[in-house]
Amino acid sequence: MGKRLKKIALLGIIVVAVVLGPSHSSYASVKYIAGCPSSTDGKHHMTGRSTCWAKNINTNETRTGQGGQCRYCHMLIVTENNLFLNPYQGMGWYTTRSAWADVENNFTMEVNSFSTNSNYLDSVGRQFAWE
Repeated sequence: MGKRLKKIALLGIIVVAVVLGPSHSSYASVKYIAGCPSSTDGKHHMTGRSTCWAKNINTNETRTGQGGQCRYCHMLIVTENNLFLNPYQGMGWYTTRSAWADVENNFTMEVNSFSTNSNYLDSVGRQFAWE
């Protein structure tokens, strides 16, 4: 292989590593919940709904946690940890669902999956204000 061809081949490997390396691996780990479309600051302003239940319709697993509802867009959430008592912790496991109106305390919602959150300052945690 000629000297010039070796340089071109090496340059091609470096470019592929730069293009696919960091952006590819960080993209795979990103989790995001869309901000509230109705609030002025883009956060979901959550109102507590007491102990609530989330049933995964794919596995029939039911989890008990702290329920909440956005006072602007009505999105529902059930979390493992009670962020109304301590908003400076992660949610633990959580799940969300859309709603079109206010719901009562102690609701049960059907969901497709559960996620986890361990940091109130990450891209998921920053989407909420626990009031």
